[in-house]
Amino acid sequence: MTSLTNSSAAIAPNEPPASLEAFVARNISSKVFRAEIVKRSGNNRIYRVQTNRGPFAVKLYPTDATDPRDRFGQETAAFSFLNKHLGDQNHKVPALLGTDSEIKAAIFEWIDGESISRIDGNGLQQAIEFVQCLKNLAN
Repeated sequence: MTSLTNSSAAIAPNEPPASLEAFVARNISSKVFRAEIVKRSGNNRIYRVQTNRGPFAVKLYPTDATDPRDRFGQETAAFSFLNKHLGDQNHKVPALLGTDSEIKAAIFEWIDGESISRIDGNGLQQAIEFVQCLKNLAN
């Protein structure tokens, strides 16, 4: 785990808010104790942020002048839509708790789980049910 106190370089690839603590405080009124990168890819960084209110996920989206897509806008709009339409059902869609479009950061509820390493019948059934829910929303 990495402590992010006074360490703005730790939350690259984007220009972060003045501090991760300030971003989290603005969105969930909580103090950050620790943060750990849980996923790093060319597209983004996802942190598990431990606060006095429990864990949250903070995702930072890259700014790439050569890529015209608005990944931040598309993804946060998709989560807002899913939270609105599927949030009360038995689907594990993390709640979008706050965003900052200037720095392209979003904070989500933390849902414990594991990366999918093998597809089994149960996981396939859950995926089919989720896609069916999306199809029903489209109708």
